[in-house]
This record gives sequence, structure tokens and C-alpha cells, in this order.
Amino acid sequence: MKTFFCSQDLWDIIEEGFTILEDTSTLTVAQKKELKGNKQKDSRTLFALQQVVNDTIFPRIIGIISAKRAWNTIQEEFQGSDEVRNVKLHSLRREFELIRRLKYLFGPNFRQFFLNKF
Repeated sequence: MKTFFCSQDLWDIIEEGFTILEDTSTLTVAQKKELKGNKQKDSRTLFALQQVVNDTIFPRIIGIISAKRAWNTIQEEFQGSDEVRNVKLHSLRREFELIRRLKYLFGPNFRQFFLNKF
């Protein structure tokens, strides 16, 4: 996805997002034009995200009006938060160490022991 958004010059909207100002009366013409361009880029990005997610994820992002927020929601759905990733990593390390110890204890018979148990 990142490659697609970079090729369409939309990745900056996902990374940085942009703030929608409530009062645009004080903006210059150039600033208004830039704001309008950012809104269009955000809408295009959000549309692309909504098109590519599957039916189980789509309801979670349908009400989101910002591409950055939608991306963060999708990212957390697939990768989890930092805490969840750390817990998964810790669990995998512990499992790896257990298998390594069992292999050391049982030596050449480890494979047969493991197949009999599971």
C-alpha cells in the first residue's frame, strides 16, 4: 500500500495528516488553495483505503473522515498496538527458548518426542 500511495503522491497525507481549520476567513488565497488540495488528497487517500480493505475491516473505518486516522485504525487492526506486538514477541521468544531447551534435553530423539506429544 505504501508504494501505491507514494506513487500517487499521497503518502504524506497518511504520515502527517492535515488539520481542517474551522475558520478559513483569515487565510490567504494561496493557503486556501493549499487547504483545498490537501482535502482532495485526503479524500482520494481515504477512498483508496476504503476500496482495498476487506468486509470485516471496512465497518471499522466507514465513519472515519481522515485518511491518517483510517490508516492508523487499519494498522492497529493488523499489527496491534506496540504493547500487543511486544507481548507477541515475548511469547514467541519464550516458545523458541522452550523448543531449544527440549531439543537440547532430548537430542536426536527430539523430533520423535515432539511428534508424539503434539
